Amino acid sequence: MKTKRCLTTTVAFILCGLLLIGCQATPEKQAVVQKKEDIPSEAIKQADGPAETAEHYEPMPYKASEHWKENITKSEDFIINADVDVMMPEAEVYPVQKLSQMDMTQERVDELIAYFVGSDAEFYQMPLPMTKEDWEERILELKQSLAQAEAGGDGEEPELLHGYIKEAEEGWANAPEENEMKAADTKFTYRLDYETGRPTTEEGKNYIDLAVKSNDGINRTITASRANAADGTAYFIYRECSDFNTESTTQMQEKANAQEREWAQHYEEPSRSEELERLDEQAARIASLKEKYAKNEIDMDAMQQKAVEILKELGIVGVQVKNCEKAVYEPNTQKLTSAWGYEYTEPTQPGCCIEFQRECGGIPCVAQGGGHWGPGMSLEGRYSAPFYPESGYLLLDADGNVRDFSWTNAAQADETSAQDSAIIPFDEAKERLVGHLYWYSVPQDPDAAGQDAPKNKFRFEVEEAKLVMSYINVKDEPDKVLAVPAWYVRAQGYVSTMDRETAEYGDEYESNSEEVMVNALDGSPIMMPGVQRFMEEDEKMGLAG
Repeated sequence: MKTKRCLTTTVAFILCGLLLIGCQATPEKQAVVQKKEDIPSEAIKQADGPAETAEHYEPMPYKASEHWKENITKSEDFIINADVDVMMPEAEVYPVQKLSQMDMTQERVDELIAYFVGSDAEFYQMPLPMTKEDWEERILELKQSLAQAEAGGDGEEPELLHGYIKEAEEGWANAPEENEMKAADTKFTYRLDYETGRPTTEEGKNYIDLAVKSNDGINRTITASRANAADGTAYFIYRECSDFNTESTTQMQEKANAQEREWAQHYEEPSRSEELERLDEQAARIASLKEKYAKNEIDMDAMQQKAVEILKELGIVGVQVKNCEKAVYEPNTQKLTSAWGYEYTEPTQPGCCIEFQRECGGIPCVAQGGGHWGPGMSLEGRYSAPFYPESGYLLLDADGNVRDFSWTNAAQADETSAQDSAIIPFDEAKERLVGHLYWYSVPQDPDAAGQDAPKNKFRFEVEEAKLVMSYINVKDEPDKVLAVPAWYVRAQGYVSTMDRETAEYGDEYESNSEEVMVNALDGSPIMMPGVQRFMEEDEKMGLAG
């Protein structure tokens, strides 16, 4: 059976891929918007101009332009219900910009390091390899998993676990009793294997992974990567927290806890009791965090302004604040050890987390947060940028000091392809959005999917509809993107099992929250950045339809 493959992104590692060459709005009509001279002439209101230099650090205000209330039945197995305001940015113009990734040079990294820890700091090479004690802990966990698998429980196959245990025992034999802290400089070098500490030379000297010598008991770390690294991602991360949580993240965890608790009721014993016990412990941690947020009296507006000042000091331009919310954090005072030896510490200190993102003309640049693909899917007529929009965050304490900082996919505006553009109306765009969500969710080639493919019915409840900016690929320029106006919809999915031979027949379950976008200049769908790379890799491995 061949099924859809799914991918979700994390804050720290953003993926990039190859470039799509052709784009068309529908199979019947060709519409290419890939080079500035190819933008439809009717979409251009003003001629080309230099790259915009105005600052737009403050969030763009939005207002409702119309209300979308509609029930759409695309097929007997696909329904969309919409009852939301369509939100428009309060922008005077909708520009189009051509951008490229900014090179994370040694000079730039050294400037950032000096800002956060000073020019006289001393460093140790990270990560530290696993010690014999670390390996013993892993071996014990693997043997426990093996005993559970051999008793008929869930998990990996016993044969695989026997192999993992053998590898772990070999790792133990070669591991040091204790780690030795080795002095290092701030130069880009090879990434070290966290198990053995050996350089992974095949990825080149494109990484920085350091611990800062501490004089106050707080362990600070710095990691960075250049855009020509193996995964194509450029980032810089400064950390002095062992853990931190934000209020919105905790709210999502609370929702997930309730959903998993509902699912657990269908488990058989003893799995049900074990899962409910785990969820009870998680719920207690969530309740504790909520109490801490309630006591957090930090002035969020003042912290947002402080974050903007820091971004300016760091020379980070072309971005705007995405979100500013309460947070709790815990300074990292644990002994530096391998990644395997890390222990969770519940955050106790009040803070504020400010997220920032790339903007174009003051309008936020948004990318699809995850994706999936499967048999029969083709990217013909769809955009997929080679990299994600610039993003990052600052975690500030009650005094406005930076406790955590992350900056990913730094970009630079090379030129303004259009100072203003004409966007297609939402009435036209919504048909494209619904069609894209249908294409995205329902197998396009049932024969390729196989007879054993699950038979499902999909229902989507639209939760958000708005105009944003998004990256698309540029024809013949694989290292460039265009930031263009895009219509965006987020919808919560629900799936019903329609296989009459299953006990779950007719049951509906909450599934993924899906995001879809179309180019607001020509109506062509926009996929998650880098998706072509993964589809091509699947094809090479024989996983594609």
